[in-house]
Amino acid sequence: MVFKGGVSDKIPRSGINVTHQIRYPVRGGTALVVFEEPSVAARLIMKKHHQVEIEECHINVTAEPVELVVLDNLS
Repeated sequence: MVFKGGVSDKIPRSGINVTHQIRYPVRGGTALVVFEEPSVAARLIMKKHHQVEIEECHINVTAEPVELVVLDNLS
């Protein structure tokens, strides 16, 4: 894993714009979603099955917990 992003103390006038450059490999057909509040993730995982609307389509998704490997050093 390689961190290619930048760090700055300046906030753009339009607000905070975050583009993540750290990638985490997942199986095909999988999306990794991270929440700031653990309680939000816990509620989604507890319910497990969800239907997501995208324009005129409905997609059935399953929420499952994932343990992420934490690295001490990024190069």
